[in-house]
Amino acid sequence: MRFDNIEELYEWLTAVPINMAAWGRDGAKSVEALWQEIVLGETEIQADPPQRQVQLVEIVIRQGDKVLIEAAQELADGQIRQRGILPAEKMQAGEEVETAVRRGLEEELGVASEDVTILAGSYRQYQRLRDSPSYPGLPTRYSIHSFAAQVEGLPEDDFWHDNAAYGPGDPVKRHYWVWEPVSVFGNP
Repeated sequence: MRFDNIEELYEWLTAVPINMAAWGRDGAKSVEALWQEIVLGETEIQADPPQRQVQLVEIVIRQGDKVLIEAAQELADGQIRQRGILPAEKMQAGEEVETAVRRGLEEELGVASEDVTILAGSYRQYQRLRDSPSYPGLPTRYSIHSFAAQVEGLPEDDFWHDNAAYGPGDPVKRHYWVWEPVSVFGNP
């Protein structure tokens, strides 16, 4: 679906209907944030059935027998949103997957492109349909492009990192990263 402005998006969400009562609270994003994702080409909306569609990259970073996990995010209003996921980034319209990997690692971890080595043969793609914690009540289909990468210069202990993309469309101020044993997280 195409929307010319945020008012048209809001009217469509209301008409579908999508219950937006929880949006903008308790770690959920707002209609304004969804509009920014659409404007940036990070999200498309499908009408029938109502669904948010997102292309994203997921990066598996190992340190010995541990894997890097985003444990939490601090949002603009000071709320902490629990995550428990691998580093991931929404792709922008027309963006190549490897470019998105490098951009995501730079924005969320402060890693320079030259410090990232994408491991050959690690690429896999899969889909996941679920209710997004960002927009409760709006089903989201994720097309996930997964890579393993070697990343130089990351701290050996758990750490917070400011989000370089913080601002309109991205209310995440900073990310909390932890090294979890592969045996606890699973085998990504």
